[in-house]
Amino acid sequence: MKSYLALLLIGLSLGALTLVVNKQAAAPTHARRAAECTRYCHDHGCPHASNPGEHQQIRTLAFALYHANVRLLQEQPWMSYREINLFVYVLLWPLLIAFLAALLVYRARRKARTRSTVRRGMAFLMLTSAGLIVALLYGAASTADISALLNALYWHGTDFCINLANLLDVSYTELNILLFIVMYPAVTLFLILMLAYQRVQPGTLKPDSVNALHPGDARRAE
Repeated sequence: MKSYLALLLIGLSLGALTLVVNKQAAAPTHARRAAECTRYCHDHGCPHASNPGEHQQIRTLAFALYHANVRLLQEQPWMSYREINLFVYVLLWPLLIAFLAALLVYRARRKARTRSTVRRGMAFLMLTSAGLIVALLYGAASTADISALLNALYWHGTDFCINLANLLDVSYTELNILLFIVMYPAVTLFLILMLAYQRVQPGTLKPDSVNALHPGDARRAE
């Protein structure tokens, strides 16, 4: 249970982070500013993105993947660009990551059968994502219309990326690449590989090593 509470705390912390970062920043604007990123970077492409420099090939590939991802989201016929962004990057992908993490922890602790693992993992992944979703809802609390609510949620997340980019002294485009082209896939792939390794090496995670991570469980078992 402590492991899942930790996952929930991570979700709540991520949600709180979006609120804190946006709260301390200046009021959003669509005007272009030379010294920092604004919503102009979202609307027209970020002029602050630095030149590739010594890692030209890697950076060129990263930028190409980013722009291809944007075009793919814009050209899909089912939802608007705003809605597909919220669905994929705020809901679906974080839920997937939370589920994989919960499943990995649960298998390591060997507390239940696979069916129960999946059921409980699904419950906790929803709780883990609740922090971010609640924060986004809070940021859009003044709106009642569903379209206006989705728009407020989208801009809350976009402003977070803009303001975080300014805090980290990187461009809006570079932050998007780091989050959605590098970190999301990397974390997902890492969790999948860990689950696969866990499956083919069932004896690798020994009880002693699990108890070292969760000493309270060892005491209760005695």
